[in-house]
Amino acid sequence: MSTFTTEQHSPVGERPLQGHRVAIVTASCFDSDPRPRRAAYAMAEAGMRLDVFCLAGQHATSNPPEHDFIKVNRLHLTRKRSGILRYILEYVVFFMWAFIRLTFGCLRGRYDIVHVHNMPDFLVFTAFVPKLLGARVILDLHDPTPEVFETVFKLPREHARVRLMTVVERVSVRFADAVLTPNISFKKLFERTGYGEKIHIIMNSPDEDIFTPSRRNGSSGSSSTAPAKRSQNGRLRLMYHGLIAERHGLHILVDAMARLAKDIPGARLDIYGDPPNGYLDSILARAQEKGMRDRIRYHGFKSLEDIARLIGKIDLGIIPNLPGPFTDINLPTRIFEYLAVGKPVIAPRTRGIQDYFGENDIIFFEPGDSEDLARAIRDAHNYPALVETVIERGGAIYKLHRWSEERRRLLDIVS
Repeated sequence: MSTFTTEQHSPVGERPLQGHRVAIVTASCFDSDPRPRRAAYAMAEAGMRLDVFCLAGQHATSNPPEHDFIKVNRLHLTRKRSGILRYILEYVVFFMWAFIRLTFGCLRGRYDIVHVHNMPDFLVFTAFVPKLLGARVILDLHDPTPEVFETVFKLPREHARVRLMTVVERVSVRFADAVLTPNISFKKLFERTGYGEKIHIIMNSPDEDIFTPSRRNGSSGSSSTAPAKRSQNGRLRLMYHGLIAERHGLHILVDAMARLAKDIPGARLDIYGDPPNGYLDSILARAQEKGMRDRIRYHGFKSLEDIARLIGKIDLGIIPNLPGPFTDINLPTRIFEYLAVGKPVIAPRTRGIQDYFGENDIIFFEPGDSEDLARAIRDAHNYPALVETVIERGGAIYKLHRWSEERRRLLDIVS
């Protein structure tokens, strides 16, 4: 199979993308999934015309802020996190729908690029007919499927389903002309397929039009670069936003909050995310048992724009991820989202995060250790100089990977 490398093609300015057709396939809600949405907007703004094939999702809007060159086609399919067989069924139904839509889409005119986002990896084969007709195929590996299956379903590495996912990953990468992934650890992992020359890092950098320093203090006014102020009178506002799932360790954060009850009586935690589920119920019950229910509030799903505004009102962003095959190599986008707005971050000391951040760039704790997480929160509260250092040093690392830079690299690959 042919491959793209950034050295083999000319800069975007020398090979205009105007008028070329792109299909984007993602088994997620385009409206609320930042990575495919950012990529689609980048290509549309470069003059390409896009057909997006996605799930409607619970939070799809009837009139989303779409580009004139983007047509979104949605499959209304109810997502249920009820077990591995349900996962597979949902993916198969979406695959068949997207395969048919892409095939018929070719009848209206050839696609130049088909950009497929995992999970699952085998969605890349929805581009089989377009590839036969000359389209180049980009596989965007958001996550390593075998490691996600190990973590979510608590399967051993040698389990048949995990081994099968590893085989599917390899043949999917082989089929693609180029492969994108969001961080260094993922790239190294995907080199196990034997096609490392195809793999390029396009980071999950937040949209600079949404996550900006002007969001500090929850406003959208001038973009002052002054450090964010800590809460006064002993109050400390903490925030978690993202998927509500056990691997993200919210129960560890509840335990840490309980440990801080006497030291920082003004500490409050706001949780934003989706979906409400049994794990969320257990978190809130745990908070009740520990006498923390009035200090821990769940606010449901919020748009990216709302999240950016809410980050501006807090003192600390918390990433409480547990250790595991997936979380050990993941780099949560939320770290950059907090830093982009000028807020300090507490995160687990894992390989995926330490590939980018040193000891003084963010505030680390040992993953899975509620006592050490409480220590990290206490340090952030008691030592303002530490917070200022994290805002400055962590913010400098974020600036190296702003979306404007990642966008340029993406369009180089597409061109």
